[in-house]
Amino acid sequence: MDIEMLFALYARGDYDTVVARAKELTAAKTANERVVRLAGLALIRLGRYAEAIQLIERAAALQPAKSTVRSWLPREMLQAVLSTAPTFAWARYQLALIAFEERDFDRTVNLATALAEDDGVPPPIRSAAPELLCEVARCRLHREHAIKEIGQFLDGSMSQIAKPAAQLFRGLVAFETGALDDAVDAFAAVAADTSADLTSRITAARGVASFRARLGNLPAARDRYFRQRSGLSMEVPVQPKPDDRAVILSAADGRYFSRFAPRFVASALDRCGDAPIHMHVINPTTESKTVLDEIRRHFPWARIGTSSELVDHLAPRPYYATARFLAAPEVLAAYELPVITVDMDATIIKSAVAGLNDLAGCDVGLMVRPRSRLAYPWARISATVAYFSPFASSFKFLFDVGTYFWDVYDPSGKIDGWRIDQNALHYALSCAASASVRVRDLSSTALDSLVDVNKPAEGTAELLQRIAAKRPSGHAQGARSFS
Repeated sequence: MDIEMLFALYARGDYDTVVARAKELTAAKTANERVVRLAGLALIRLGRYAEAIQLIERAAALQPAKSTVRSWLPREMLQAVLSTAPTFAWARYQLALIAFEERDFDRTVNLATALAEDDGVPPPIRSAAPELLCEVARCRLHREHAIKEIGQFLDGSMSQIAKPAAQLFRGLVAFETGALDDAVDAFAAVAADTSADLTSRITAARGVASFRARLGNLPAARDRYFRQRSGLSMEVPVQPKPDDRAVILSAADGRYFSRFAPRFVASALDRCGDAPIHMHVINPTTESKTVLDEIRRHFPWARIGTSSELVDHLAPRPYYATARFLAAPEVLAAYELPVITVDMDATIIKSAVAGLNDLAGCDVGLMVRPRSRLAYPWARISATVAYFSPFASSFKFLFDVGTYFWDVYDPSGKIDGWRIDQNALHYALSCAASASVRVRDLSSTALDSLVDVNKPAEGTAELLQRIAAKRPSGHAQGARSFS
């Protein structure tokens, strides 16, 4: 049995089998850390805490850096482990992670401080604890106070905190205080050190590998950008009406489209009336084409335009995430209307058209996070919703987005492209002032809170039926039952 099959058994809750098979796999001279750790987690779920602690400690001895990997065990189980072994550092650290994720910052600080000050805590966990303290300061303190407190943590914890994490936070402080070169050097060093598993512990830091303050080979990036645009097929653009004010644009690969497009379209029709919707599909599948046909049958009155392209990237996810911005220039040119880009997996919860009056006189609208708190560059701008006018300055902004993307993106996946879309938007924003691009913060307009990215309370089938009922001409009876 291979390791992936063992993980499948764990996911199904077959913990006894996991323990038995793991024992067989680890009987060999070279034990696998993942197998040993998984067996320890299974034993915790079985309530066999003493055995579990032995295996988790054995896994940490095999590969110490992995001892801070998130266990995804519920708090109650971790507390039960501590009831039998109150000093067990691994469980204490896991509880600190849960507290941070739940934004219980006081509890996070208490747990992390105790770990950082305990000489008996294993080095990987003891060095990871100050990382949580720095993240708490970043999230809950005002910008100036956070910078000061993080500096104190770093200066006082350098014997404990690992170098990549120290560089990450020093880079963050440098970026926020305008020391751009220092920030670039620090972030590059963090991205180059993949052995520390830093971004698996500090998930907000994932994006460091795709961050650039300055681009490298601009001619090559521009050439790749225009070649990509030439491969886009504008299949069915909608004929705009005189009273149309904007086009709603989203993009996804064929499989993602099949999963999320029905709900996305229904929510757009529910909140935005008959505003034109344009969907860009990368690598369409037979199923995605069927889903599109059935959406159109379900809502025959909807005006839905489409475009598509074929790509063969080995690591396509960063491309999928950025595709709506890469396709936006073609959509702007085809419709000659403002374009509002929205994530395909988001649900539109209020009218996008109603908020356009707030954007009169601006070229680009972005959801920019307030500078009252520290934020990594790639988290400074949300990519969920954006606005682009059909004018030259907007095309220039999108050109900068595309150039950044193609300078940084590695289709082979050797460079982690996570948050490359947000990094590209941030780079284009930094170029906007010199290019006379008028940018408006959407958080101060009616487009704020346009979408809900959480799990919706209303099911897709119910939403589809409700929207179809608004228009008697909808052919809901013959349509596929979306779920």
